[in-house]
Amino acid sequence: MPERRRGCLIGAQSQVGVDRAARLADGVITLSNDHCQWYLDAVARHGGDLDAARIYASQWVIIAADPEKVWAEGVGEKAPYQINEYIAWGSFEGPDQPGQFPDAQALLDAGVYRLMDASAAVDDLVAVATEYPQIRDFHFWAQLPGEPVESGSARIQYMADKVIPEVTRRLANTTVAQPA
Repeated sequence: MPERRRGCLIGAQSQVGVDRAARLADGVITLSNDHCQWYLDAVARHGGDLDAARIYASQWVIIAADPEKVWAEGVGEKAPYQINEYIAWGSFEGPDQPGQFPDAQALLDAGVYRLMDASAAVDDLVAVATEYPQIRDFHFWAQLPGEPVESGSARIQYMADKVIPEVTRRLANTTVAQPA
């Protein structure tokens, strides 16, 4: 097994990329919670230590008091550009490469983006953090390309007020096996 560099992370969106992260890096930056298990399976397959595995879980989610309204009022129209650029850059590998997404609804239909209020976000984050204690932190897009700063700032404030404190409280009251 190749020697790993301390602190080297690899972002991955495909099984090929997730496997590469398990072989070569100190952790993975995922773009889907579904990739957490892929990563742990790959770490085990390559003889790695599951307790030392590190997942940095990016979330393609809009969290707001009324996320459907926020999405419909313009945030959704910015999202296809973002994901389509990732596709154009070759961020996906292997046989399951997606085509370009024609519109915001196609992103929602494919499950690329999710829309959640605080309650749903808290439940989701606590569940995935409990299931995968290797998650070191969650990453969110503060704002989408072309979105007004005020819109992104409002969602960040909503998360700071309604989501982060409750996730922190619930995880503190949950027995989660913390990896080394």
